[in-house]
Amino acid sequence: MTKRLYYTSVIKALYMLQEFEVEFEFEKDGKFYDFITLAIDAKTCDELIIHLMKNCPKKIYVKKESESIFKPKNRDISVVWEGQRPRAYEYQRQSDLYPEGIWLYGGSEYKTDVLTTSCRDGKHFFAPKNES
Repeated sequence: MTKRLYYTSVIKALYMLQEFEVEFEFEKDGKFYDFITLAIDAKTCDELIIHLMKNCPKKIYVKKESESIFKPKNRDISVVWEGQRPRAYEYQRQSDLYPEGIWLYGGSEYKTDVLTTSCRDGKHFFAPKNES
């Protein structure tokens, strides 16, 4: 079984759907269904949120077609707390030196795949959880 990306928060999933067009699905009885079908009868945004919060499964899976959205892009920001101070790293893809890209803070490099994007295009970017 492949590891899947998922959210446990309906609010975060709806935000990522609206702002970044991430598509979701949920599992029921071994089958996957489109996430938004959970609230097909909702007539208002409030009804949608309330219905989803009451009926949503524990894991809201990112559809495979949307997983590439979570790969870092040029100018993504990741905030890392170092002691009492936050440090914002910016992702740069420099094909000559680092074909896979690198996170930079000032002039220093942060070579890791542990960092996750927390801001993209000036908007908050909620990273999903990863099944282990």
